Amino acid sequence: MHSTATILLGMAVLAMCPAAGAVDIPMDPRLAEARLDSKTCYGTITANGRLVGYELQDLLVGRQGRLAALTKTSQADIGDGKTRTYAADGLAVTIVPRRTKMRDGATQDIYTIEERASARFVENGVARRIDVLVVLDCSP
Repeated sequence: MHSTATILLGMAVLAMCPAAGAVDIPMDPRLAEARLDSKTCYGTITANGRLVGYELQDLLVGRQGRLAALTKTSQADIGDGKTRTYAADGLAVTIVPRRTKMRDGATQDIYTIEERASARFVENGVARRIDVLVVLDCSP
């Protein structure tokens, strides 16, 4: 039987190991501030209330404390019910929508799309799947 300290140390080492998770969760939102500064329409991806990344034309995620921009390799968009794929530098992410809800704002230019989805991260042949919430807010 292992002591609590040994188990906690093992968990800390596993959390810092890049192979254990290709993407930093939670992501540091300051990494993407410059890319989001002038944008009025982008998706925020969270898992259990923790920031995973942002969907613009690219997928922005934190990776070992740095911003990584994964290029979209599919033609799908948030809210259309189709699978979206992104890839760069040995990391591939697939987002599979399961349920989508759209809310209109005061004008046609303002709307919100909430999408429950599964996200699959693959790096160096190691895959991990998490349930995510994607919220796309658009305003002029």
